[in-house]
Amino acid sequence: SRGGAEGHRWAPMMAPAIATAAIRQSLGDAARLTASLTGKKRDQIDLSSRSFTQAIGEGFVLLFQRLERKVRRLDTLEAIDVGVGKGWSSFILARHLRRVRAYDLEYTVSEQLGLDQQHKWQKPFWDHYAAIAPNLSYRFFDGARLDVPDAAADLVVAEQVIEHVGNDALENDRRVEWLKEIRRILKPGGVFYLSEAPNARSYSEALGQALGLGAHKKRFSRREIVGLMQDGGFRIESLQYTHPYPDFYPGLLLPAWNRAYEWCFQWIEKPLLATPLKYVSHHFRIVAVRN
Repeated sequence: SRGGAEGHRWAPMMAPAIATAAIRQSLGDAARLTASLTGKKRDQIDLSSRSFTQAIGEGFVLLFQRLERKVRRLDTLEAIDVGVGKGWSSFILARHLRRVRAYDLEYTVSEQLGLDQQHKWQKPFWDHYAAIAPNLSYRFFDGARLDVPDAAADLVVAEQVIEHVGNDALENDRRVEWLKEIRRILKPGGVFYLSEAPNARSYSEALGQALGLGAHKKRFSRREIVGLMQDGGFRIESLQYTHPYPDFYPGLLLPAWNRAYEWCFQWIEKPLLATPLKYVSHHFRIVAVRN
């Protein structure tokens, strides 16, 4: 393994079963590295709350468990991560997979760090993570064509991305073309993990918009997101609703919410998602395979 800042050490995890605790450790590692680069406190990094981070971790656990049923050995897989921002999700993937190539636009927005449209603002984060994980690389791209050969990837990950494809809520043709590009680089039977697509019925989005705390311009109905995936050449294996709690908080309330979530609310989150409340929860999480 190779040493990193603050005594962190990179180590791939080759165990046949990936435990939830291992993913949570990876999330914590990425958050600490991000904090070290920004000088911000841990609670200030996750603008969208600790419950959001928990959901990300649980999503990776479910994804890795599904992959293990297909291939048994995660350390044989190559992945592409699209729209990576600071790049911490790619860093998590690299701890468990053989190789990860990550991509993002040169001009984009870091809502969490207040870096609005700065050119290549991601670069210091990417350099830091790539120095720790030797099987991880980052590149900028134009948002349309990835410099990846046909049928080269076992897995493609896109978190909080599809709602930003296109310039307005009506540009589903561009989203289908984007999905077809994802399909092109996947091997036959390869897995596409589409996570945190905003739900059109989300009360969290409506509340965030009403209070001026932020909301996505584009949100998807279940029928719409399923139709897009099918038009892009994918067969959905799993579709879940996630995040039954609000994800937008004023900065001063965020530490209090994070403590309340860890003390109480995390324990009732899954039961809530088994009720009709799931239909107004914040996001969709999809695992699909290339047709």
